[in-house]
Amino acid sequence: MENDAGTKLQRLLEVVYKYRSEQKAKVDSSGGKLKLGDLTSVNLTKVDGGVQVNVLPDEIVACFDIRVIPSEVEGFEDVLKQWMTYAGAGVKYSFEIYTFNKNTTPITDDDPHWHVFSSTLKSEGCRYETEIFSGATDSRFLRMAGYKSIGFSPMNNSPVLLHCDDEYLDEKVFLRGVQIYEKLIPNLANIPEGPKTP
Repeated sequence: MENDAGTKLQRLLEVVYKYRSEQKAKVDSSGGKLKLGDLTSVNLTKVDGGVQVNVLPDEIVACFDIRVIPSEVEGFEDVLKQWMTYAGAGVKYSFEIYTFNKNTTPITDDDPHWHVFSSTLKSEGCRYETEIFSGATDSRFLRMAGYKSIGFSPMNNSPVLLHCDDEYLDEKVFLRGVQIYEKLIPNLANIPEGPKTP
């Protein structure tokens, strides 16, 4: 059969995995400058279709976890439409969870929140790197509502074990994190208010 659901899925996967390869090539050729959160990621997470082994399915549903970076939010739905067109007639998409959001939190010293946050870390002797965390965190809801949000976990020299069945944190690392928060919280809570916007 031509143009059946399986063929359309194959074409869709072809274009999706080509895109993934292009993103990976950017990371690989960046000399360590780009991280996962600097690029849009697409992962096939679920495929469902058919009623039994000897019958071609009328429809196949493929689910993708797509993490779009803020600078690509506006144009990414056009990319999705191009993928659907390439896959074939009748192929469509919908969103189970839609959180395309281009709001970002400023990380420059002229922003009072960032200035206090980064100054406090420096005064505590903390070295840090800024990056977009591609995992879904609750901060996305704050940003969508227009609030500044910074994800921060003082867990230095610790393996990344998020959602693992043996997730743990060394006691000394935990207690040092408490000390850092004891400085951060009052400093952030006491930022002078700026001028009111009329």
